[in-house]
Amino acid sequence: MHRLNILHQGCASRTPTPYFLQCIVICAALTIVSASNLFGADIKEEKSLAALSSSVDYLSKFGYLPPLDLTKGELRTEKSLVSAIEVFQRFANLPVTGQVNQQTLDQMTKPRCGMPDLVGTSEQMKRRKRYALARSKWDKTDLTYRFLNYSPDLDREQIRSTIARAFNYWAEVTPLTFTEIEDASEADIYISFRRGYHDDGYPFDGIGGVLAHAFFPGNGRGGDTHFDEDEPWVIDSSDGTDLFWVAVHEFGHALGLAHSSVRGSLMYPWYQGHNPNFKLHGDDIGGIQKLYGPNPGTHRTTPAPMPKTVKPTRAISTEVPYTVDATTPAVRTTTTKRAPVETNKPDRPDPCSTDFDAVAKIRGEVFMFKDNYFWRRSIRDATGASYNYPIPIKSFFIGLPEEFQSVDAVYEQSDYTIVFFKGDRYWKFDGNYLKPNFPKQGRPLEDFGLPSYLTALDAAFVWGNNGKTYFVRGRRFWRYDEYSEKIEYTKSMSGWKGVPVPIDAAFQFWDGRTYFFKGRKFYRFDDENMRVEEGYPQPSGPFWMDCREARPGQVSAATKQQISPFITVLSLVSMTITLIFTGML
Repeated sequence: MHRLNILHQGCASRTPTPYFLQCIVICAALTIVSASNLFGADIKEEKSLAALSSSVDYLSKFGYLPPLDLTKGELRTEKSLVSAIEVFQRFANLPVTGQVNQQTLDQMTKPRCGMPDLVGTSEQMKRRKRYALARSKWDKTDLTYRFLNYSPDLDREQIRSTIARAFNYWAEVTPLTFTEIEDASEADIYISFRRGYHDDGYPFDGIGGVLAHAFFPGNGRGGDTHFDEDEPWVIDSSDGTDLFWVAVHEFGHALGLAHSSVRGSLMYPWYQGHNPNFKLHGDDIGGIQKLYGPNPGTHRTTPAPMPKTVKPTRAISTEVPYTVDATTPAVRTTTTKRAPVETNKPDRPDPCSTDFDAVAKIRGEVFMFKDNYFWRRSIRDATGASYNYPIPIKSFFIGLPEEFQSVDAVYEQSDYTIVFFKGDRYWKFDGNYLKPNFPKQGRPLEDFGLPSYLTALDAAFVWGNNGKTYFVRGRRFWRYDEYSEKIEYTKSMSGWKGVPVPIDAAFQFWDGRTYFFKGRKFYRFDDENMRVEEGYPQPSGPFWMDCREARPGQVSAATKQQISPFITVLSLVSMTITLIFTGML
């Protein structure tokens, strides 16, 4: 693999080569590799970079590669990639080579469920020939479900009877019962057909690829199941995607089953197609009965009478369940239990022409808030697919009060507690959920030792220079010590030279520097000299939101590189992958 050797040398010497962009992709987004044994002999040299890029993306998405700890400057090693490829090959029942070969790539392109394959510890991840359980189950046996919408490709009655039949397969081997409800009361499991982006940042991908996804049992979104509307859904036919088979599989997740590596089991991740003689595999039965026990009698699923055109008032936030907890690789395990389709939805903010209410680094990702939406950016997301699509705050962070329409400040504490501030109140979250027993109406700012006259905060951030927390309001700031849980002092913001007041937001980025936001511009702060760095402010849209179109005052490419190599790498990775696939590199 002469080409890879050139890339490695070019990266090490920092001398531009014809393959400089590919070098950045490999070094920053994937790993620094010069060995040729990552590729099978059937992968052509000119396709190797694209193959490695798509493989790493797939392995990360479905749980085979853990997230990188950016605060420690981690990169993927060749050893970690080989190990992940081997685990995937075992799980998919392929010959274990540790190489990206054509058979492995073909398996990665097969239609499948959107849930990750691996749940649990590294030892559990290596399990083979056995069902796997999620970390949650329903604490009751009589469950209800409700349709939020239907696929226009199929008759409603056909869909309802097919879904009831799918639930019956689980009811026949457990004590569980399933009843469809049609009124506005809250159901345990919401069922919907969605396409593309659907308000939670985890889009469907059109025909093929991910067919559906569901959330493991739990509060909020738990159990909710979403089908990709772009699929050619059929019932009891091989002429499209069989709704029945996919539904039985997804309901397995909604009840607490993870994916199984047993080929032929229902919970095998890959779509197996219509089977007129379908029955649950022994592996599926063993897993579900481990959670709920066997069926003591005979239970049947009860469909409701045909609903009378009752339209939901709020759209369920569907899509691949994902929690903020970065310690578990994107285990999609929770769904949103919300009432129906919002009629008075506020306009989504334009990421390229907006200011920000708050910015925070949470679990290694950057969250940018505006009104009742937020965007999230991760250095692991090389495609930038979700950068410019806002996610409703309350559909992701479950437990905020109904009247919560925007946020003043957000920051993450050292124990990974996420703190939201609005007005003179605050809320503490553990991952996506309000902490147990924390009042839904929040607690007063005085809990932090802040003065009672404060009606709101402008920003809250941890300063990288000393690890202390800073609360900012107007022309003053308060320094807070998290360990003693006391305010140490309050001072004027005049000591932060060049920072405009009042500020809109502030946070510490991956590079350890502090960034302040005011209007549509941002300021990078020199922590040593206590002043805003030269060349700032810069417009926020082009840099933070990847707004590529020419705009007055758009940040230059040179400045973009200077600001942060991390974001520059993200842009180059995305551009390079595109060029590779279009044959321009």
